[in-house]
Amino acid sequence: MSPTLEPGTRLGPYQIESKLGSGGMGEVYKARDTRLGRTVAIKVLPPSVAADAEAKQRFAREAKTISSLNHPNICTLHDIGSENGTDFLVMEHLEGETFAERLTRGPFQLDDALTHAIAIADALDKAHRQGITHRDLKPGNVMLTATGAKLLDFGLAKLTRPALPLSAGGGQGWGEGGSAPPTATSPLTGQGTILGTLQYMSPEQLQGKAVDARSDIFAFGALVYEMVTGRKAFQGESQASVIGAILEREPTPITELQPLTPQGLDRVLKKCLAKSSDRRWQSAGDLTDALRWLAEPVSGETTVVEAAKPFKPTSAAGRLAWAIGIFVAGVLAGVLATRAALPGTTDSANSPLTHATVPLRPDQQLVGGLLNASPIAISPDGAQLAYTVSEGTALQLYIHRLDEFEARRIDQSEGANSPFFSPDGQWVGFFASGGLYKVSTGGGAPLKIADGPTVGIGAHWTPDDMIVYSDLNGLYRVPADGGTTESIYQEQPENVFFPHVLPGGERLLVSVSRLNFAREIISVVLDTGEASPVPGLDGVSWVHYRPTGHLFYGRGSDIWSSTFDPASVSLVGSPAAVLEEVDFLTSSRGPLAAISTSGVLVYAPRGPLNRLVWVDRRGEVEPLPAEPGRYRLPRLDPNGGRVLVATSTRESESELRLLDFERGGVTRLSGGDFAVWSADGRSVTASGIDGLRLSQIPVGSPSDLTHLVDTGRNIAGDWSADGRLLAFYKIETDTNRDLWVLSSDGDAQPFLVTPANERTPYFSPDGRWIAYVSDESGRDEVYVRNYPGGEQRATISNDGGREPIWSPDGSEIFYRNGRQMLVVDVTVENGFEASTPRVLFEGKFAYEGTGLLNYDVAPDGRHFLMLTDSSPTELRVIENFGEMVEARLAEAR
Repeated sequence: MSPTLEPGTRLGPYQIESKLGSGGMGEVYKARDTRLGRTVAIKVLPPSVAADAEAKQRFAREAKTISSLNHPNICTLHDIGSENGTDFLVMEHLEGETFAERLTRGPFQLDDALTHAIAIADALDKAHRQGITHRDLKPGNVMLTATGAKLLDFGLAKLTRPALPLSAGGGQGWGEGGSAPPTATSPLTGQGTILGTLQYMSPEQLQGKAVDARSDIFAFGALVYEMVTGRKAFQGESQASVIGAILEREPTPITELQPLTPQGLDRVLKKCLAKSSDRRWQSAGDLTDALRWLAEPVSGETTVVEAAKPFKPTSAAGRLAWAIGIFVAGVLAGVLATRAALPGTTDSANSPLTHATVPLRPDQQLVGGLLNASPIAISPDGAQLAYTVSEGTALQLYIHRLDEFEARRIDQSEGANSPFFSPDGQWVGFFASGGLYKVSTGGGAPLKIADGPTVGIGAHWTPDDMIVYSDLNGLYRVPADGGTTESIYQEQPENVFFPHVLPGGERLLVSVSRLNFAREIISVVLDTGEASPVPGLDGVSWVHYRPTGHLFYGRGSDIWSSTFDPASVSLVGSPAAVLEEVDFLTSSRGPLAAISTSGVLVYAPRGPLNRLVWVDRRGEVEPLPAEPGRYRLPRLDPNGGRVLVATSTRESESELRLLDFERGGVTRLSGGDFAVWSADGRSVTASGIDGLRLSQIPVGSPSDLTHLVDTGRNIAGDWSADGRLLAFYKIETDTNRDLWVLSSDGDAQPFLVTPANERTPYFSPDGRWIAYVSDESGRDEVYVRNYPGGEQRATISNDGGREPIWSPDGSEIFYRNGRQMLVVDVTVENGFEASTPRVLFEGKFAYEGTGLLNYDVAPDGRHFLMLTDSSPTELRVIENFGEMVEARLAEAR
């Protein structure tokens, strides 16, 4: 490896200014061309090139060919040189970020992805026509600049020494994050040698066969697939499994991962990724033509790459697309209907379906509060969004006018959840500490409407200026200007979510969760509380009726629609799924979506799969040998060899799975959620199997479960080390969440009951102390109390905190605050003493909106079992969604 060059070093006429980076093919420096006065990039090649005379001759010959490439999307090679045994290339200096860096924030917008794909394909065509292949096309070798995409290192893979053979065993590599082979640095000259980065290598490269331009086309397909979906086309737990995926398996169709993607793009990429090079696009020119054809308008529709062209929107939602320059347009038949599964659809002309993306900041996470209240609302006219995000441990309310660039953070809205708009769009209501509030969309401080729950589970502001809301336990009504709160419906122990008042104001629809977690929609008469089920809406968790006579509703991760008669309160048409892969709330099961009276839809697409990782105290990440999934609430068994996780299916049902890393394999343990291990590791305690009563599930015979607590709504916390006591919390109507302790003889006693929300109790190893979270100060903080007395209390966190866990030896307490993992040193010999919190590491790992423990600590106390983040990174706004779906439903009749 070449020695690092210090600033001021001269390589011929070039003066080094700073180091830009390094990779498998050398180190890169920013330098000044003293002759021409321009900034350039210098790539210093490995010493192996200088040590081989034949390689140097080939290097000079091929570099001359590459320097002849003149294309706006290829980084220009200006010069080559040698100085005191150091061989280097002089390239165009680019400002921007690589696609690899950009992809850490999620997939590209569809129009951007297609624009860049066309540019890259055209650059490949230019090079291939001159006999040059890239051989290492990947996100790290494409730069996103102010003028568009630029291919880096074009053809340079051919300039260096032979690659190493790929180990047949594959090791325990983890792609780019583990021990996968580094970028190879030579032509493919020997049998069994590889060139490139593993996830983007063609089958012929992996098999040591001849490589040509069609290998670049394969890598191009993998690159664009990742740009559109945010995930790699070929994944695996090791080098061997990635190779197996490339050689034997087809990637998941992009339309399954991104429902609004045109099917035509799916077909183009499928042809790029054909296993046989003879079945791929035979030239990058043909590929470019296909992509351009895909981007062209057809019979009056707007192309997906017309964002830079003039656009005169006619509505507020359309103005968002124009204002921020990122709208995507297309007719429903070409975009949405690919996921709609509606029979009898035609290509009849309709107004264009336009949609825009509202990105969230990297430090924000879309969260709905403890009970998973919906964090998204849209004004009736579709002109404004309101949403709540977590910034650290605090929820904050934002309002985004869709004709403006930036969302506005609402002051004094800490803890805000379940936002909803007034009928005229001039106010946003929300819940926070102390009750129900409203704030003007024009500005000003929030105003309190009434005392009420800290967390609301949906609310509807009616035209007669009444607010109907749910607090999980029942339905209530209060005047929007303040006044007496009236109970509408109470049917314990059912849970009710997301009320929606029908036109006329006499009835509402509301989602009900039964004791066995079965969900259905019921109709409630506001004046009498009389309730009855709505046929055909079982399993539904959210509804919205539009005055056009159509009902939209959520079932799992899908949005459905049907014609609906509010007079008879019944479906009168054939239901159809109109949008798939919408993210949903893990507890209430409500979709992260809202639709306006005008028919504008806002939703959060379902995030990528996550995976289990080890994180050490410095923040270094090492993936575990488990397939990616939709994991939540990981818990290590007492010996650390097995992991218990909750998963959510597409239908939103939760189940418990057991991952055994000692013997291998994944097994379904049972249905359920919120589970913890017993002290001996022979069973788990869970809720959600038959309501929120606590159940004990033997690992060896899961069907032989027993109920530990039969009544109430209970969430397991932690078993004491001796297996005698289970700390848990109970959700109460009057006192919110309270801490209880169950003894092994079946006696359950309250430990801490206050009006605040106390939860996630965790025993110290000696059983004398309980760490827990409470919002008694107005925000979540971590506390410790002595057990069993509870009279001694110590505050652990000092700036917000959640998810406390004791270290195995009892000398530390870990907790999380947003992206930070913090630790506090504790001593208990002479009473409880705690140090000032200090940060161990920061990273964007999965966060549970309910505040439950979403990580665990290894028995060595040095490693943390965590989940990679899979939360949505953006909101999508679709104009004309209602009209388009309704037109298709009419055609299907």
